[in-house]
Amino acid sequence: MEKHGLSGLAVVNSNQEIVHNTSSTDIKLWLQSHAALGMTIEDFLVKIRSEQIQEKKSSGFSVTYATADSTLKAVVDMLMKTKYHRIWVVDDAKRPVGVISLTDIFKFITNDFKPLFVTQSTPTSQTVNEDEEET
Repeated sequence: MEKHGLSGLAVVNSNQEIVHNTSSTDIKLWLQSHAALGMTIEDFLVKIRSEQIQEKKSSGFSVTYATADSTLKAVVDMLMKTKYHRIWVVDDAKRPVGVISLTDIFKFITNDFKPLFVTQSTPTSQTVNEDEEET
């Protein structure tokens, strides 16, 4: 994960639908726990999330996601509600197609955002007469 600059992974089911949100900390805990090495990452996440809820260290949300149509406000609201550091963007079949992190949001509002992937959209162009101001 570190090699590729990743701090979290989407856990998907056999249909490639997102079922859990995990962080590098979760992965480290999974790898360090001798008892957990025989468990799938999904089973381990369910176990630690339930323990964290009991200890009031977790919001209790296993996964939240946004769609390409979600507003920035909706994404920020979900991040605040869940206390997660990232939210997955999914397609209509709940398959992850991207991720928005708190860092991405801060970069966006400070005009320093550079997406890691490009969505397929129709390019737009604007013709401006040299005598007219661009709006």
